[in-house]
Amino acid sequence: MVPVNTSIQADNTTYVQYKTGKRAEAAIASLTSFVSKVAQGLGGAIPGYVIAAYGFVTGSVAQPESINTGIILCVLILPTILTAAGAILFGTQYTLDKKAVEEMHTAIAARSNK
Repeated sequence: MVPVNTSIQADNTTYVQYKTGKRAEAAIASLTSFVSKVAQGLGGAIPGYVIAAYGFVTGSVAQPESINTGIILCVLILPTILTAAGAILFGTQYTLDKKAVEEMHTAIAARSNK
């Protein structure tokens, strides 16, 4: 996943330069890092909240049967739903393909030569 993120980050940097005329590598890298950290935080917190909602008892050797449903939800169902939603959102909304990026590079180079 890291190569895809890096490629998208580079394309977004080009897009920002194309739209604003300014390079914004630092801002885009910072935003990418921030979003990644927020996602990691949520990814760690959500299972805890789900398990708690299904009746997890801290320090108990025996857990209620409902915990099995919570674990299945955390390990299988939620990741599947979120991955599908992300793929649909990315697939339909991210429009920077190779041709568009090359056109932006050409336009940026033309502006630089003026």
